[in-house]
Amino acid sequence: MTISPVSAPHPAYLARALDRLAPQARRVASLSASATPAQARAARVWARGVLDTWGLPEEAAGDVLLVVAELAANAAEHGGEEMTVTLVLGPHAVRVLVADSGTARAPGWPVPEHPAGPWEERGRGLALVRALAHFCEVDPHADTGGVHVRADVLTAAG
Repeated sequence: MTISPVSAPHPAYLARALDRLAPQARRVASLSASATPAQARAARVWARGVLDTWGLPEEAAGDVLLVVAELAANAAEHGGEEMTVTLVLGPHAVRVLVADSGTARAPGWPVPEHPAGPWEERGRGLALVRALAHFCEVDPHADTGGVHVRADVLTAAG
């Protein structure tokens, strides 16, 4: 996979989020892929390569990779046919933006604030993302379809 600058059309949410961060952003990489479990796994591998290229230390990269893995898996399971994963390296954080093209909502929408019960095998992904990220926002787009998720993961004191 290749790292490419954000020049291709992206959902309006991603554009607005990147515009707000642009003055302080140092690097941006984006991946568009089919929203499948295999591509969700590939998104994590791609993100590892991006973070290595950027020289992000392993201790900082671990949380970012877990957030990418969880959000890409959610897009593959609950989204439509396509997903876009964007990483933005700022001075003190990596912003992870994941957008899917789905229109259907999982039962229990909006997203519950608390994780699944102790015996449930699923339902902990967004709670985990919220625990790892300094900021997390889930934005359903009923008019255009899909869900856009933004998570800012701190990488340095700031």
